[in-house]
Amino acid sequence: MLPTLFRVVIWFYQIRSTCATRKLPRAPASAGRASELSHASWPCRQRAALVLLAFLVASSSFGAEPGPDLSKLTPVPPCPALVAAAQARDIPLDEIEPSGEPGRFKPGDSCTGLVTLYEKGGRKTQWLFHLTALAGAPKETGRNTPGPLVLYSGRSNRLEYTAAPARVQLRTLGPYVESGTSRDRAKPKDESVSFSLNKGFLGIGLDLAAATICRAEQTNAGDLDGAFWFSPDPPNSGVVAKARKTAETLQLSLDEERALGGVVPALFSYGDIIEHTKGLQDIMLKVVEKPSIWSVVGHLGVRVNLILDSKDFGREDLASWGWNGNPPAYQFPMFMQINGRLALTVTLVVTSPRPPLLACGGIVGMLAEKPGDNSTYVTWRIISARYGREPHQ
Repeated sequence: MLPTLFRVVIWFYQIRSTCATRKLPRAPASAGRASELSHASWPCRQRAALVLLAFLVASSSFGAEPGPDLSKLTPVPPCPALVAAAQARDIPLDEIEPSGEPGRFKPGDSCTGLVTLYEKGGRKTQWLFHLTALAGAPKETGRNTPGPLVLYSGRSNRLEYTAAPARVQLRTLGPYVESGTSRDRAKPKDESVSFSLNKGFLGIGLDLAAATICRAEQTNAGDLDGAFWFSPDPPNSGVVAKARKTAETLQLSLDEERALGGVVPALFSYGDIIEHTKGLQDIMLKVVEKPSIWSVVGHLGVRVNLILDSKDFGREDLASWGWNGNPPAYQFPMFMQINGRLALTVTLVVTSPRPPLLACGGIVGMLAEKPGDNSTYVTWRIISARYGREPHQ
């Protein structure tokens, strides 16, 4: 018998949109309450998409989407010009310091990431980002402090995720073209932006959720359709009965259940970093299969689904990346669909979000692949993570 496959479906709706006109599979009744949820639970940007809900759907098969090419995750060094630029600005390019106290995020704590865009003809372009914790309270204080996100599990457990804003500065260097003619070389920029990230949501991490999905994938427990379910509203009695039976079969702990529900706020908060990384949105557009104008018209806009399929979840060996101690890490694959068509394949590499990796939520690598184009893809890898140095007395 084939192992049961789990799909995590995260639905995105525009803030001003109503419920989707095309019925999506097994949507909770509350899926159309986009505006109410956005104001009652946690703040969001006017132009951003809302992550409304997430639930795990068990299935014995999953489309024909190809799995990720994990060989593309093989670490590559920064090009010489980028190394020189980083050294001139005292940006660290090595050393992942040992994990510290959970939740610690003090001024000076930092992580450095390398983004590499691969294109046809062997062209390779790189950017460097350096994220640093700042002193002082963020702007979101007092009445503007974001409230907790509340979700209910299929077992009717109320899960509350507390927000904790923290000020950071994100510095981006690039682009640096490693290969190509001089005509192709854009002038590198050095840009910085300060903003607030949510260390409370980032601290949830994705590693325990990934480990739980891997374990569930290996459990041949029969029909688990809809057993793992998360929504802003409590489940009905039918969902509760099925979820409790499955949880008993899998011996699902409360911590594991909380981690699965926490995929929503953790991913959304990581998106804040992506959004503020100068130029990265333009980079990602190069690897996304964009919908046609007829698709946009036919769907009355753009509808985006993120689908996580357990058949491609697995362990990742960080020792091969040069990490000391080889901490537990997992491949966390996702498919992005736009208006029902595969638009992007993304694989995250996740480990514990304990500091100094709290700022990135424990996401230490990413591979984004363009469907049907094996030569166009983006990698993102943490190459340094350090604690802030105490000033000399």
